[in-house]
Amino acid sequence: MKNILYRQGDVLLEKIKSIPKKAKKRDIKIEKDQLIVAGEQSNHGHFAMGQADVYEDDSPNVFIHVLGKATLEHLDTNTMKWTKEHESILVPKGKYKVIRQVEFNPYPVKTTGKEKRTFIPVAD
Repeated sequence: MKNILYRQGDVLLEKIKSIPKKAKKRDIKIEKDQLIVAGEQSNHGHFAMGQADVYEDDSPNVFIHVLGKATLEHLDTNTMKWTKEHESILVPKGKYKVIRQVEFNPYPVKTTGKEKRTFIPVAD
């Protein structure tokens, strides 16, 4: 399969052949349930809007199954209005893994008495 990618800020969608069997479909009742990545510094997030199912597994992995017309939207999580920071992206039918961009922290961080270097989400 050809590597197909879509990027919106710190979020990357990678087209995949299938969603892992251990991933569970999220029960979507309202628009806010379609959040795939929350902003880390302000009230914004990346949402899979339209005809898309969202799946999660027991790790932080999120997957999207686009069944029809769907878009990746960057919205204010309180008002559900466009933030004007990133344009909407039309996502074609298919299955996608959601990848969050991270950056390496080269400085040791003390955790449980040990020092280790970490990866942290990019501030979007």
